[in-house]
Amino acid sequence: SNIGIIYYSTPYNDVKTLIEETVNKRSPYSNERRKISPCSIKYSYSAEWPAVVLIHEMRSFSKLDLTNLYLGISRARVHCSVILYPRGVETLETEFYGDMLDLLDKMKDYMHVVRH
Repeated sequence: SNIGIIYYSTPYNDVKTLIEETVNKRSPYSNERRKISPCSIKYSYSAEWPAVVLIHEMRSFSKLDLTNLYLGISRARVHCSVILYPRGVETLETEFYGDMLDLLDKMKDYMHVVRH
């Protein structure tokens, strides 16, 4: 496949179902012929794609969150788009939101950052 869609979130099954159903509807081919491959971050350790879309839920700025963020980004050989989102609306009302903005500021020298 040419594009990997890697997801990291909880509850795991909600995002997994949404992404895999969407890919299956758009690309009814077998896994071998499919141009887009959905993959959970926990199964992506030895995988590589020319392009990756990483959908990553930030629960906190724990070592696990940042390790998984790096793992997802490193699966791309050429291009990587990252979608970061906080866990739950309550996260936006805490200092966590400021930490996420700080992380994006640190990344802007290495990538194009778009905030929505």
